[in-house]
Amino acid sequence: LRSPDNRTMTTAATYDPATIPQLESTLEAQSKDISLYNFQSNKTLAKLYKCYPMSSPSKHQHYATMLLVTLRQYPESSTDFHALVCLMPESAQREEACASLIRCAELLEGAQFEMFWETFPSDYKADERVCTDMRQAILKVFGSVYQNIACDVVAKGLGYGTDDVAGMKKFIDGTNGASISSDGAMVEFAATLANSKRSVAQNQQQSLMGKINLDSVSHLLHLPQ
Repeated sequence: LRSPDNRTMTTAATYDPATIPQLESTLEAQSKDISLYNFQSNKTLAKLYKCYPMSSPSKHQHYATMLLVTLRQYPESSTDFHALVCLMPESAQREEACASLIRCAELLEGAQFEMFWETFPSDYKADERVCTDMRQAILKVFGSVYQNIACDVVAKGLGYGTDDVAGMKKFIDGTNGASISSDGAMVEFAATLANSKRSVAQNQQQSLMGKINLDSVSHLLHLPQ
């Protein structure tokens, strides 16, 4: 997930405020093309803002951008997200632009997907690229837990609601790793180590006896796939 670009620069620039404009430009590029995601660059920028609090008049806006590009890498980016929040001053964390994203990250970690969509800022929900990234991320989480699950449950989790199952199915049709069952009632995922039935010994060892509830999904993300 992490781009190798600027790795040398960020190492050398950790405490050099002259590099802030370049790092901000790198952050802006990530917001337009998420494949350019570069945690090291973003972390360096956050450190510089902390060391030089008067260095950028728009740093709070950039804090929010950092959090958004990191959130769009969910679920693999959970550690990155928490690291960035720790580098942010409390004043920035309390501002609505950042506070709403921090809350959204907490909801994702708890697999409270319906509440996530209710909390996700409307400006971001209006951005098709951002919504697609978040839906693909949440779908990946479903696939890490289940081999099949009811379409209406997935629809709500992806922010479509039970009244737009058709929209969810259209999204699924264009997604790798998931498909709609022949009777149209279920979303089906390829079998993986994480979503397959484990042996009794493994279940006892990992405290996952019986059907896995989505509330425990954040723990499952750390299992090998």
